Amino acid sequence: MLFFRKKKINALIFLYSNGFNTFTLLNARLMKEIEGYTIINKLPGNTFFDVFTGIENTSSRNVVIKAFSGKDNEYSQEDWVSMLLIKEYETSRVLSKKGITPVCTLKEVDNTEFLIYYTDDYSFFIDYADKKTTNYELVYKIAIEICRQLELSHDRGFAHFNLNPQSILIERSTLNVKFIDFCTISRYDLFCNLAYIAPEETGKLALKADYRSDFYSIGLILYQMVTGFHPIKEQDAKTINRKQITDRFIEPNKIDDVIPTALSDIIFKLTSKQASLRYQNATSLKYDLLKAQELLLEKQEKRSFGLGGIDYISDIKFPEANAFFEREKEEIIEIIKQTHCD
Repeated sequence: MLFFRKKKINALIFLYSNGFNTFTLLNARLMKEIEGYTIINKLPGNTFFDVFTGIENTSSRNVVIKAFSGKDNEYSQEDWVSMLLIKEYETSRVLSKKGITPVCTLKEVDNTEFLIYYTDDYSFFIDYADKKTTNYELVYKIAIEICRQLELSHDRGFAHFNLNPQSILIERSTLNVKFIDFCTISRYDLFCNLAYIAPEETGKLALKADYRSDFYSIGLILYQMVTGFHPIKEQDAKTINRKQITDRFIEPNKIDDVIPTALSDIIFKLTSKQASLRYQNATSLKYDLLKAQELLLEKQEKRSFGLGGIDYISDIKFPEANAFFEREKEEIIEIIKQTHCD
């Protein structure tokens, strides 16, 4: 990997299928910089990166391109900025082996390195998050799948820190999900979508972010799905950060009493301002989602139950993971679940 460190990394490409209806062609300069790819549309980015959709010419596969924006700021010339794409590649390469991220490869085009994710029939989760749904069985299926992938990622020591509708890819036919756009540096206020970061990620608190920040982000995504809106309507960074820290969002079923009680309770717990009041591990969250899903199928939408019943497994010290012990660990956790139910 050292030779990549000696070169300026100009772009990061994510391959994926999408269904955009309107296309915006970019300027000829960018087209030349990524020869071999046809640029189609620009998506929201941030201070450091622009995001585009496009097509790989040789395979006709749809792509998403994440490129350095070229905007000058106080950090743009720092060496660590150019290393971010490499770190994201290294993270994704490891996680792709477990299907958490799309399979990725590094490719050089005109002396410029590109990180390419082959995502086949996956598209952005934005379409699901941008409109209210009353199909709560669908909400549970998607939430459980997101949680399953987070469980795999967290077990391998990787928190995402930037979960939002544009960093989650979903395969419509199966509802399987994969993640992109992991934040690999603790300046979440610079590189993450502020509307979905946890209070401890704002940089305004003397707290360190950890994997529980991902649960807060999931909570906001689910909140948006079932209510039809994000609880923070403001657009300026200062107000968003303040509201992430101070505003306790209204429980979803107090906005719409049709929302199942257990689902509302789970979302409310996920969006707790204190990490210690959220779920303490993805296994516990998945367990509660499955239990709440059963209540929905049994037509007991108004029933609630005690949440976080197996949060305590976070305190169990498992040995270093290996292929054999992974099976043993699953058996131990399953026994804990059954004991809790009894």
